[in-house]
Amino acid sequence: MPIEPNITTRNLTLVLRKVKGIDDAVIERAAKGLRRGLIFAVAKVQTEFLSGPRPTKLDIITRRLRQSITSRADVVPGRGVVGRIGTNVRYGAYHEFGFHGVVNVRAHTRGDQFVGSHTRNVNYGGKPFVRPGLKKAMPIVLREIQSELKDL
Repeated sequence: MPIEPNITTRNLTLVLRKVKGIDDAVIERAAKGLRRGLIFAVAKVQTEFLSGPRPTKLDIITRRLRQSITSRADVVPGRGVVGRIGTNVRYGAYHEFGFHGVVNVRAHTRGDQFVGSHTRNVNYGGKPFVRPGLKKAMPIVLREIQSELKDL
């Protein structure tokens, strides 16, 4: 004899609350797995794309850019789980996306010579580090999310 669900107006609120609780648990667990996976992605960016060799990749000069790479994953109402990876170092975007345009060069001295202020055309294609690092780490990120969701 098959069991048929019996949802009445009286217990509908309870059922919906339970479904919402499961939904919240799935989202929280997915966020936890994404956070853990993005830690691996940060390591991949730092070790494989910000540690040389030049000229194809950025190399370590001051460690500032390399140490600034961070990640976070947040639960955003209406959107689910959103993960971010990046840097707050201003020149990071210059290398990640490249730059094509005119820049002003201030007056300075080079050795014993004075160089007056001038403009310079820049056509730099960039040396991306976040996007290829995240792409390479994506299997690990997905594995961490799946690992968190497997017991639900």
